[in-house]
Amino acid sequence: MKFAEQEGGRHWRGIRLLTLQPGEHESDICCKLQAVALESAPKYEALSYVWGDANERKSLLLHGHTHSVTANLEAALRHLRYGDEPCTLWIDALCINQDDLEERGAQVEQMGTVFRQADRVISWLGEASDDSDEGMDAIADLEAWIYDNDDDEEFIKDLSNAWSFAEYAKRKQLPRSSVNWAALWRLMERPYFSRVWIVQELAVRSKKQRDRDVVACGGAWVRRWKWDFVLGCLLDLLLKGNWSNLRVPDALEAHADFNDTVSEYIQSPGLAMFGFFSDMDPSNRGESSLEALIQISTKFEATDPRDRIYAMLALTCEDQRGFRPSYTNTLRLVLQEVVEFAVRTSGNLRILLGNRREINPSAPSWAPDLRHINHGTLSIAFLDRLEHFQPDAGRAMNVEFDHSLGIIRARGLKIARVERAMEPVGGRQMWLPLSYRDCGPDYYEVLYDPGELGELVDRYGKDAVARTIAADMEWSGGKTCCPAPDGFADRLGVYLDMQEPPGDAIGLAERLTFTTPFTTSALVASFNHCLFTTECGRLGLGPYAMTSGDEVAVLFGSPFCLILRPVEGSDSSYQLVGDAYLHGAMRGELVRDRPDEDFEFITLC
Repeated sequence: MKFAEQEGGRHWRGIRLLTLQPGEHESDICCKLQAVALESAPKYEALSYVWGDANERKSLLLHGHTHSVTANLEAALRHLRYGDEPCTLWIDALCINQDDLEERGAQVEQMGTVFRQADRVISWLGEASDDSDEGMDAIADLEAWIYDNDDDEEFIKDLSNAWSFAEYAKRKQLPRSSVNWAALWRLMERPYFSRVWIVQELAVRSKKQRDRDVVACGGAWVRRWKWDFVLGCLLDLLLKGNWSNLRVPDALEAHADFNDTVSEYIQSPGLAMFGFFSDMDPSNRGESSLEALIQISTKFEATDPRDRIYAMLALTCEDQRGFRPSYTNTLRLVLQEVVEFAVRTSGNLRILLGNRREINPSAPSWAPDLRHINHGTLSIAFLDRLEHFQPDAGRAMNVEFDHSLGIIRARGLKIARVERAMEPVGGRQMWLPLSYRDCGPDYYEVLYDPGELGELVDRYGKDAVARTIAADMEWSGGKTCCPAPDGFADRLGVYLDMQEPPGDAIGLAERLTFTTPFTTSALVASFNHCLFTTECGRLGLGPYAMTSGDEVAVLFGSPFCLILRPVEGSDSSYQLVGDAYLHGAMRGELVRDRPDEDFEFITLC
């Protein structure tokens, strides 16, 4: 059929709904479309799914005509349809004319409303596999076990303080014999959880709405609230687990697969996505800025990189919901326009924050890098504490854009030149352990060479080194405190064997416990970062790609200092390398008393 016969176009604000006719599982799939006004649409269910391999195609009958869809969608429709009555669905591949770029942009703009307004959202994980039913059963079994323990006054305390999952499970009598942990972990690895559009489709739902939603895998269905409840408890326990203790002989002995795979699957897409939803819950944090969401979106997959921006629009704070998707604009233009939009609507330069691994061929250096790589961005680790830094001393942002040249001119000040960038022992892409308990006996060798750190202490003092290596933050269990406590200097001293810990903390375990608040914070801040010194005698923590000769600058409106690299052949243009902490400059100390004539427009290209 022709989509033009069912309305559409850039200015159409309605939607199409799919009526799926009843039928037996193996019978032909028959359906039809109807165009309706979104504000007065009848009840419908929205399907959240991944398209799957575009080369694996199946056919269905749409208005009596053969229509090709992906095999994954065809399988979902077979499981979703009723045997005796039609059902009404919204499915992007069928309800949007994907060949009409203008309509596609208009429909994408209102997808948040489509999913928010749906009577129910069905999360389709895909067809059943050998053990997927057992994985779905595990969710139900664990939810029942957790719910039964919820009446115990000690339950919440145990949940928040349990350092050993083995001990916790043994004490609470976890249903070990009925839970197939490997099957559960494999569900978390499904492609569904890695796609960026799934983030919006699920995150826009309120808690009350999620009570109606379901997660489906083949013929197995689980209520989404059960899914979320179990994942929340597991994630909390996993983040506080001491995995070396999991191999105690009588602890979870029936399921060695839990012990053997937990380190691998703790980074699974399913758990990562749930952690993102927890951060997005308005009761936890409220709505997020567009720049924060764009940086987070790079953790997920997208066939079209522009979708890493468009999929986040419905989740932004209200002031930043005016950016309109366009699939007729090039990626380069979209990136440049979204930076200007974020700057104008937020009144700051936070969207410039982030590390650049290498020169981005798709856009200027100041545009977001949407590639699916780990940038180790300093500011992201402490995104909820940016207000504590103000290197510009409150100076008003002043910025100009020239999209034809791909440049930004921002007012600010170059405050230092990089003398040396120090390599961490593990390299600038060092692995970030979950906690000090994962580091083993070589923990003291994880960060920087103790001899080099000792030299920095001699030059800058313990307090300056401790605050710099942790970006003047204390990180604990996903929360941050700024500034870092005064005790960090003594914890660094014990870490470097420069002094003894207080009291009776004389053994290795006691020393680790004493230094953990500092070393954990340092590990988080130092991930894919490096310490650096400047020619004027300052110490900082910056992006791993920085090198000697780079400039440290303060641009008005940025909560971090920025590392800039001079463009070869130019004495006035720079490429943006990333954001940085420079000790003694983060609260406007180097800007506050400067006269206006000291400041200049700095060109980023």
